[in-house]
Amino acid sequence: MNRQIFFLLFVLTATVCLPSCNKDDSEAKLLEEEQALDVWMKNNYADAEKLSNGLYVSVTKSSLEKKPDAGQHVLVNYELRLLDNRALEKTSYTSTDESPIEQSLYKFGGPELWQLTAPLAGIFAGIAQMSEEQRGTIFFSSRYNVLTGFVIDYRSRMLEMELVKIIPALSLYQDTLCHAHVVQKVQKVDTTVTRSVVTGADCSVMYGIISEGKGESLNGKGTVYAQVEAYYALQRNASVNFAKEDKINLKTYPNFSNYTADNYLDKILQPLKTGAHLRIAMPYVLFYGKDPQEDNGQVVVPMGSVVILDIKIVE
Repeated sequence: MNRQIFFLLFVLTATVCLPSCNKDDSEAKLLEEEQALDVWMKNNYADAEKLSNGLYVSVTKSSLEKKPDAGQHVLVNYELRLLDNRALEKTSYTSTDESPIEQSLYKFGGPELWQLTAPLAGIFAGIAQMSEEQRGTIFFSSRYNVLTGFVIDYRSRMLEMELVKIIPALSLYQDTLCHAHVVQKVQKVDTTVTRSVVTGADCSVMYGIISEGKGESLNGKGTVYAQVEAYYALQRNASVNFAKEDKINLKTYPNFSNYTADNYLDKILQPLKTGAHLRIAMPYVLFYGKDPQEDNGQVVVPMGSVVILDIKIVE
């Protein structure tokens, strides 16, 4: 009986202690990693500034003083590396050397849009130290990996980045991008509001009719073939999923038929005829019926980007 009581007490003690012990062990490893980062920084980037949360920031000189505030969006190019220089992921930011790849390299169409947390936390506190159009590097322990999509693995990282632009009002910024790409050489410019199945948010889609066509009316047709070219408003040469197709059915192609419950494309096509030429600008959340950040593990459409579709209706 005494042995049974002893065994029961042992199990209860271990059950209570195990999570606490694991937490203590994890914290001890993080502290050890952060101490190693301190030593590494002293030997390699002695001039970098250490912030109160343990991040290090090293920035180039800038003639601009405009810095982002908590809650604002920033447009960034970046490359994430381990301290041994192995690359993890990057936007269109290109460094001067070729580095070995740690895993499948995630390469975005970039630049990418981030929203700084309010209050500032983790690596966002480092970004807030940078001015617009400034380059710099943020060094951090894996304590902050939750903000970069990686699990804690006790390997510190460096984030080489360029703060391209500070965006105080995201909707106004996206509307400006859409307008700049759609209004050129068009007969009519209009907008329609649709709901994203990804975010549940209402988004404005701007479109321009370059020519209405002279062939058969598209109103009520179940099949509408078109030549389509897709590109980012910020990067004309960056690939967007299919990038260019010579002949697809707009009514059945997944990128046009599955992403909204109320398909705005029908509304746009109704007054047109075969031979029509139109241009559509949409926020990234409307481009996919699934999460736009996942396609076989690869990020395809950067968050915050504006996708431009140049469409020519064919027979």
